[in-house]
Amino acid sequence: MPESHFAYKWGGFWIQKCDPLAADSPININVNINNAIMKPRNKIRRQSAWVDEKKERSRTKRAKRREAHETNAPKKQPITIEDKRVWKEPATETRKTEARDAPIEDDERWLDDSDSDSDGDGDDQDTSLAEFDDLLPQSTALPRILITTSRHSTLHKQARDLEELIPNSKYVPRSAHRYSYEYSIKEISRFAVNRGFTALVVLTEDQKKPTGLTVILLSTSTELHFSIKSWVDGKVLPGHGRATNHYPELLLNNFCTPLGQFLGRALQQLFPASPELQGRQVLTIHNQRDYIFLRRHRYIIREQRETEKAIVGRDDQPILQGIRCGLQEIGPRMSLKLRIIRHQSATIWRWKADMDVKRTVFQL
Repeated sequence: MPESHFAYKWGGFWIQKCDPLAADSPININVNINNAIMKPRNKIRRQSAWVDEKKERSRTKRAKRREAHETNAPKKQPITIEDKRVWKEPATETRKTEARDAPIEDDERWLDDSDSDSDGDGDDQDTSLAEFDDLLPQSTALPRILITTSRHSTLHKQARDLEELIPNSKYVPRSAHRYSYEYSIKEISRFAVNRGFTALVVLTEDQKKPTGLTVILLSTSTELHFSIKSWVDGKVLPGHGRATNHYPELLLNNFCTPLGQFLGRALQQLFPASPELQGRQVLTIHNQRDYIFLRRHRYIIREQRETEKAIVGRDDQPILQGIRCGLQEIGPRMSLKLRIIRHQSATIWRWKADMDVKRTVFQL
């Protein structure tokens, strides 16, 4: 644009000509006056103006904080993905009754269609899974677990850790000499049933690292397959403790959907129903965003330090004097993700990539 279209030059900026008397022609200035004042051409003055602006912003922020504290304003909480979670509508009792009374041919056709990759079978899987509650009855018998690995595996240390983690479990290596007979999972399951085992746990590997965990409930022929996202041995944890033979207390967190409750009941059958509290061991299986985190700790009872405050109740009166309770991690740490659920060789549920497209919808 030629200089004839500008009235004059001010502060390094050209001011455009305009007619202030015209009603339909507002003043058009191609410069922000505040920025022009805040950014003078002199470097020292520009720095001083910026320092003054930062001081004013800090002063305003402190005044707002003081006002919020005096008025007891509620503390702002960030909105997480869990807060935005979209819950699926539960299946009605009518649909459950119709599905239960359906003929066998319809059930077989539904099982055949469950392996297809269609986009509209997600809701049917959740509904049908809620109908399989009767397949996992609450058992009071003491569980016995058989632990093994894939063929010619090198995960003996990790399998021993699982044997230490799960009570009443026994690890049988699957590796032998090259001319030995290689038993299949079906033959191992038959072997475990004949000898009174209630579940079979198979640990798989890739490049000498654990990548998969398969849990087979022999009483109901239910198979759960997990992929292992991370595995941390207990010996590398800072300040780790040593496990004892006491039955741990089992904590299941955030298994809310019908699929999650089904999974929680299946995991409960691997551990005794009556924990030995004198061992002070607790096993936590926490679900967050469809990832399952497994941690094992021990309660540590210690004396209260001088710098710590006393524990008070609802009446603001001290409950315990001179006692504190902490946690000591034992290990190992595991992060799992559920992939497949099978019942009597039929696929009931399978993870698909389109399930994670919408981040506010969770399966567990």
